[in-house]
Amino acid sequence: MDSADSMLENCKRKVKLLMEFSTTCKHIHWSHSSVFDFCVSVENVLSLGGKKEMKRFGRKDLDQLFSLRILASLSQTDPLCEEVFRHCYPSLTKQSSKNSTAPVSRQKRKEYLKHSGSSLLEYSILWIRACLVEKKLSEAVKAFIKNAHLYYSSQSVINNEVNADIFSFLLSGPCSMRLSLFRPVHNLTNASPAELVERMK
Repeated sequence: MDSADSMLENCKRKVKLLMEFSTTCKHIHWSHSSVFDFCVSVENVLSLGGKKEMKRFGRKDLDQLFSLRILASLSQTDPLCEEVFRHCYPSLTKQSSKNSTAPVSRQKRKEYLKHSGSSLLEYSILWIRACLVEKKLSEAVKAFIKNAHLYYSSQSVINNEVNADIFSFLLSGPCSMRLSLFRPVHNLTNASPAELVERMK
């Protein structure tokens, strides 16, 4: 089982690669492999040490996704998490507030849903990628950290004050980047998430 230290170390490596790549171009498409890998590392950190008694979706595949289950629980009390969860996972949302202020435009919302992917991995990190594009990831993660005692065990990164602070600091660089959502990417140098999943099999 992966430890909190190894998860943090992996996240550091992904941040380093992403920031190094960002120095070579003005805009990075959100489907670029370095962005995808970074989001997966964030998802891994947020899922580590999640308590099994959390809210469930009633689907065996989705119940494996601890970070998504925590986001769903936080969506009941945190406005940003509610907006992110509702717009990225409308099929899992029982009720949607018509009067709430959305953090993303309608056009972008449609684009996010189009790229939710066919794999469980792509689906699980959709909200992380969307928050990264909108520069809201740090804010969303703060909600996880603030409520860590409710959702995480002592073996997690999030429920450890020192590790949680390091994790928050790591997110500051990627969250300051300008990511492109609509610009087409070169298939060879910017593999799609689906292609990356296939390579990992």
